[in-house]
Amino acid sequence: DHRDLHSFPIRRSSDLAGGVAHGAWIAGIMDEAVGSLPQSLGVSCVTASLTVEYRAPVPLGRPLTLTARLRERDGRRWSVIAELRLGESGPMLAQGHARMVHPDPAHFARYRQWLAEHDGAG
Repeated sequence: DHRDLHSFPIRRSSDLAGGVAHGAWIAGIMDEAVGSLPQSLGVSCVTASLTVEYRAPVPLGRPLTLTARLRERDGRRWSVIAELRLGESGPMLAQGHARMVHPDPAHFARYRQWLAEHDGAG
């Protein structure tokens, strides 16, 4: 069972909704968590999809715990789940389900070439 654990407070700059964190911020930290799990195992992955279920408002100024765990791995494809909880063992506030892909070695070279072809377009 592979897990990665993060504990942190939310900064006031994330307060866009009267004392609770903005959903986009929650999705961003979920993406960081699911991406850090393969990285902690020495594998670089990119996020193919991420779905976030918001279960309760995420309060500012309270300790939070974010965990990521490997659900399944099939070759280059990874399924990772992230959970955001109040404190270390409190209620789950949000859960993320991600499909991650370990790209082939030429992936980023193809991306740089694609980007160069589209620079200045539009």
